Amino acid sequence: MLDKIKPGSKIAIGVGSRGIASLPKTINALVELLIREVFSPFIFPAMSSHGGGTFKGQKLVLESLGVTEEAMKCPILSSMSVEEIAKITYFALLLGTPIVLTIEQIGIFKHIYENIYGQRA
Repeated sequence: MLDKIKPGSKIAIGVGSRGIASLPKTINALVELLIREVFSPFIFPAMSSHGGGTFKGQKLVLESLGVTEEAMKCPILSSMSVEEIAKITYFALLLGTPIVLTIEQIGIFKHIYENIYGQRA
């Protein structure tokens, strides 16, 4: 799969805050692989209200889990601002953050769990 991605591509790694065993070790291994393959990875918080729904708070959540810029050897970037990408219908817009609009590839590391109603969250 990596051979289909242009060298030097910016690759965003979305990291969640719940229930992934060995999270720092797993993310670090992925970052090292991407750097070895000559890509430019960065991490972004993939969580909604954790950390108060702010970049600073979410970065602190990631750091409390051992996911730091120093340990991962790549930046942690985020933006709470959004830009319109497209108008899908009269009522629906497709929105994205300025950071996400600059990347070529994206991957998400999140725990998927079922709530008490059997629905995936």
